[in-house]
Amino acid sequence: MDFRSYYQAAKRTMNSTLSREMQLCTAALGICGEVGEAIAAINSSIDAPNRTVINELGDVCWYITWCMDLFAIDMLHALVPIPQEDVEVYGLAAQLADIVKKIACHQHPITATHKSTIVDILSRLHAWIGEAATWEQASIYDVYTANIDKLNQRFSTDQGFNSAESISRVDTVAIERLTS
Repeated sequence: MDFRSYYQAAKRTMNSTLSREMQLCTAALGICGEVGEAIAAINSSIDAPNRTVINELGDVCWYITWCMDLFAIDMLHALVPIPQEDVEVYGLAAQLADIVKKIACHQHPITATHKSTIVDILSRLHAWIGEAATWEQASIYDVYTANIDKLNQRFSTDQGFNSAESISRVDTVAIERLTS
């Protein structure tokens, strides 16, 4: 699956019922949370490849795609520095969240500088996903495919996202059972 095909398939499961501001906040917070989950999965898979890493990288990729859609970004940069340290990946996610906070919550206009910075951040995070996938003997294309397969199972209707299927997913039920 190439990126264009992934992008179109991922868009089907984005919650378009939210206001634009809520979609922006959800996408930025999603990147922050999923980056943390992906890094935790990577750090726990040092000794052996872990399918969880691919799934978490797919979740980061999905939120990147949502940001691209919301900011009308049609292409990411191919030749960008790949973050090498966890703190750098977290920093990029935090920088994106700060820009989104200003736009969505403080009502700042989207400037050319904002958009350029967002493209750079998303490009670097996407490059990191590709690099991290290779650590798991996979490729970015494997990440795309695994993520869409998971989303197709979760959201079975042709309508894409719906709250009921989002809430009733098996992994959420298991986590709630463990924490109650």
